[in-house]
Order: sequence, then C-alpha cells, then structure tokens
Amino acid sequence: MACLFALISSASISAQTVIWKDDFDGDKGWQTFEYKGLYKSEYTKDGALLLKGYNKGTKCTSKCKTTLNPIKNFSISVEATSKSGLKEDSYFGIAFNCLDANNYSLFSVEKGFAYYEQYRDGQRVRFDYDLIKNTKVKVFNLEIKKTGTTVAFLINDEETLFIEDVEVKSSKVALYVEGETQVAFDNIEIKQ
Repeated sequence: MACLFALISSASISAQTVIWKDDFDGDKGWQTFEYKGLYKSEYTKDGALLLKGYNKGTKCTSKCKTTLNPIKNFSISVEATSKSGLKEDSYFGIAFNCLDANNYSLFSVEKGFAYYEQYRDGQRVRFDYDLIKNTKVKVFNLEIKKTGTTVAFLINDEETLFIEDVEVKSSKVALYVEGETQVAFDNIEIKQ
C-alpha cells in the first residue's frame, strides 16, 4: 500500500502543465531588430520567429520574459527549422537563465554536435558537448528539462546531454543563432 502511494505521489509531482506558450502568430514581447547587415530578427507571415545571422561569430538573440518560476522544475520546448541546413561554425538553440547579456546558459546545435555553455560575467565557466545522430533533418524539436539541479537536453525526443549542478535564477528565455545561418522558431512551450 505504501508503495502504491509513493508511486501516485511521484506521478503527481512530475506532472507538468503548460504555463506559457507562443506560436508566433502575434507579438508576445520577443525582440525584433536588424543590426548593420550582421543579423536580423523578424516575425514571418506564416507565424514563426526568423533569426538570421550573416557573418561567422555574430550572435543574433531574441529574448522574452516568461512566467517560468526558475526555482521549480520545468521544461522548455521549441520547434527550430534550419533554413540553411546545419553547418560548421553556425549554431542555433535556446538560451535560458538569462540574467543579463553576460550571465546565461545556452543549449545549442551545430553540425554533428549539441552543446551546453554557461556564462558568468561574460566568461564561459562551463562547457559540455556530445555528438548528435541525425544531422540531415531540417526540423529540430529542441527541449530543455530541469529537475532539481539537473538539466537534460533533448533533440527530437532523444536525450543528448545531461548536466548536473545547474542553478537557475531567471525566468528570461531567449532563442538565438550564431554564424551564417537562418532558423525559424515556432511553437515554444514552457511547462511547469
């Protein structure tokens, strides 16, 4: 009987509901901009947020404040369609725990690799990576799952990275590209 109660209790703790979502059919506060031909962020007619990077090493980030409680467990998922295909030195993904421009965590995809990076005061303080299997697809379902102080990163429902001892302090989330790439983001969803 105690075993059954524990099972029911753990299931209710892990059940999450959608607390915030955006299908990009309207403006929910994402930043859109263009900067000197280096990068551009814009809404598309078919309901997506398109981020374009035109030069190697240039980051294009669009941030939004969400209703996420960073102390609780959560998941963030988004559909990312790579318009230019995966290339070396061209990245895209989700930034979370965005305190400011110098303090954030990144989950990103590049040709053949998935990365986790954490920045404090503008310095990269943590870096993890792993190979990804299917790099020929153009649509990627990216997901971050935080449970306690661990974060799992999934690409198309396959866990690619599992990071321990991650402290999340901010509800701000960002989508980003870096390098010569164009990615349309759609259907972002946060569960908690």
